[in-house]
Amino acid sequence: MLIRLVSLIAFACLFVPGLSGQKAEIFGVVLELPDNKPVEFVTVYLEGTSIATETDAKGAYSLEVDADKEYVLIFSRVGYEEVKTPVDPIGEGLKRKLDALLRPNMIDEFVVRESIIRDGG
Repeated sequence: MLIRLVSLIAFACLFVPGLSGQKAEIFGVVLELPDNKPVEFVTVYLEGTSIATETDAKGAYSLEVDADKEYVLIFSRVGYEEVKTPVDPIGEGLKRKLDALLRPNMIDEFVVRESIIRDGG
């Protein structure tokens, strides 16, 4: 009886939509304007979630996401303007390629502050 129950639960998890954690993939490359060079260490994340990754030395990234959901993909790195891109739902097991072009921020000045923290021990 227990084996039959376990088999039924396993079958339900594999074939009933929503129980098996249907996944899709978003991948791409992040390049710098105007020369189209790859940008490494860009944080790529889905707005409102904890799903995030970072680009590699070639500017490449990949994220596993829940299938059939809409997202906003955000590309962020210090020294560059943030880019937000809406992502339409992706079917289960499918991949979508989304490349991004980042424009460097032209900051004229910035402030650096120093502070000393004393340890009580």
